[in-house]
Amino acid sequence: MELTIKEKVINLSYLNAYVVECEAMYGDADGWGEVEVGGFTRGKDEHLLKEFLEFCERMKNAYPHGRGGYDDYGHVEGFDKWFNADNLTREEFESFPKKVQELSTEWLNDPQGDGIEATFRDYEVFYYDESGIKHKVEVKGIK
Repeated sequence: MELTIKEKVINLSYLNAYVVECEAMYGDADGWGEVEVGGFTRGKDEHLLKEFLEFCERMKNAYPHGRGGYDDYGHVEGFDKWFNADNLTREEFESFPKKVQELSTEWLNDPQGDGIEATFRDYEVFYYDESGIKHKVEVKGIK
């Protein structure tokens, strides 16, 4: 077998920005989904990124003994702010980076579960440099 690398793929949607990929599970691992929240501009939006990552930790730890089918995340501090735009004031919504406005307004529902929210499993942080090249980011100090 011969493999030839043809071209480098660069994502120009994000330049000099952090992106968080949130992993979701449907049912009892019946399927997986992902929500990408990003466009946190380096040197400008780190306070929003920190707030979002702290929220992600609360989501991960919301059900330490497992979720039941209709358990939701409405009780998790920040859920309405990050994944339910209807509960934001116009000023709060417009203060976020454009990509946050576009991507963080709705958490995933299980496509087979009649409105049942997907389970928040984990997240990863990436940085897209000035050329749009994706780098994995190690995060320390988030509780």
